[in-house]
Amino acid sequence: MSKSNTQAANNEKNFAVIDGKTGAVTPANPKINLSSLDDVRLEMAKVYRDMRSNQIDSSDGSRLVFVLGQLAKLHETVEIARRLASLEMAVGGRTKP
Repeated sequence: MSKSNTQAANNEKNFAVIDGKTGAVTPANPKINLSSLDDVRLEMAKVYRDMRSNQIDSSDGSRLVFVLGQLAKLHETVEIARRLASLEMAVGGRTKP
C-alpha cells in the first residue's frame, strides 16, 4: 500500500481505500470505541447481529465476542478497583495487613 493509501486508511472520514494502480477497493477499518462497558456491550450486540445476518462467520464472531467479554471483565475490574480505592480513602486510608 502506498503512503497516500495508508494516510487515507488512517483518516476516519474514509470508508474505503482505492489503490491507484490496481483500482482495488479495500474497506477502511473504522475506529471502534471500546472505552466503556456500554461501548463493549454495543459492539458485542453488533457482532451478534452480524453473525445472525451471516455477515460474519459464527466461529469468527464467537472469537470476537470472547475478546469483547474479556474487555468487559477488565472494565468491571478497573471500576471495582477505583471504587475500592475511593472507599479506602474515605475511611482514612486504613488497610488490613
